[in-house]
Formats: sequence, structure tokens, C-alpha cells
Amino acid sequence: FESSFRVRVLAGLRDIYGQPLGADQPVDLEVGPAPAYALMRAQGYRGLEAGYPAVAVVEFQNATSGAWSAGRLPDPLGALPKTALASYGVEKLPRNTRLFRDVDLAEYLDEQGLGSAFVRWRFTVPSWWSQEPETVNGELRLQVTDLGLTSHIAHNRLTVRAASLSTGRPVAGAQVSLGGPGGRRSPQPTGLDGIASFALPPGELARLAGPEADPSALEVSA
Repeated sequence: FESSFRVRVLAGLRDIYGQPLGADQPVDLEVGPAPAYALMRAQGYRGLEAGYPAVAVVEFQNATSGAWSAGRLPDPLGALPKTALASYGVEKLPRNTRLFRDVDLAEYLDEQGLGSAFVRWRFTVPSWWSQEPETVNGELRLQVTDLGLTSHIAHNRLTVRAASLSTGRPVAGAQVSLGGPGGRRSPQPTGLDGIASFALPPGELARLAGPEADPSALEVSA
């Protein structure tokens, strides 16, 4: 990448019609840079089963700047804290090379390796269609938990069952949150059977699960 070289086509080379090349022909070639990009391996709201490494990875190449921040997230569905970004120092990194950087979120979890954490990235990369650089932003909310949630929607109610992923047993007292474009409901605790319930007003079912529903419009967490 980002180099030039010359190829010499020798005299006597014949084309498909049998016509020979009368003299050597030099051809100068220029190779441009490798594509510039920044790719977050995971974004949005994600859940991770406890016991697996809580690591977030970003891949980038030929970025003109790059920075990140991470921290504890008290509320997995709440606003991300405004923290300062730390630079990756991309100006000192090799060009035309796929680069990977990880963020270990274990330090932001509790002693049992549970809880929620976030990562925020910001890169600038040369644009392929404009002279102005392109800004690439990414955010990840990661909730590490031993809870597995199963939701069921009826015409007037949504129920959520919380169970331990390690034992399969129902979990009582888990605070279940329900959120979406219409706002957040008050958290509901699970009973001894591990079930929490949310009443749905008229028209809510169609918005959440109808033909025009957005699958990302419903957020359930515990």
C-alpha cells in the first residue's frame, strides 16, 4: 500500500490475435492506501452471561484520530455518564494495518463479576466520498448477569420470568425494567415463581408486537 512500482512488458508478447509487441513497454503503477474504517464489534445494549470475559473490542485502520472511555453503569437503561475520552494515539500506530484494541470491563463490575458497564468510542477516518473526514461514534452498554429473562406478551399484559442461568431455578426479588420509545415503566419485582408482570394499555400490544413494530423498541432488563 501507498507505494509505486514499474512493470515492463517485454517486446514479442503477443495479443489474442497473434500480434507481437514491437518494443518493451514500461507501465508505472501507483498503489493507494488501504481502506480507512472503524468497526465496533458490539454496540447498543447487550447482555453477557456471568463467567465469560467482559471484554469489548474495536477494530480500525488508517484512522486519523481515535479515543475511548469506559466506566460503571449504575442503571443499564439510563443515560451514559459523560466521561473524558482517552486517545489511542493513532498517529503513532502503523498505517495500512488492521488494528484491534480491547477494553476489559471487569474492573467496573462487582466482586462477583456482575453488574453493568459501558464503553464509548469516537474515531475520525478519511471519507471516500468527501474531502471532510468522517466521524464514527459507537456506544456499548453491557450487562453481565446470571439472570436469564423469558418474556411473554398477551393482549393486555407482558410477563417476564427471571431464572438463574447457572441453576435454572426461578429468582425471586429481581427488579425487572421495561423500556422503549414511550418511556420507562416502574421496575417490578419478581415473585417466588420468578415472574414479574406489566399491564398493557389498549393499543400497546400492536405497538410492541404488531406487523409494524420495531424489534428494538422493547427493552427488558433485570
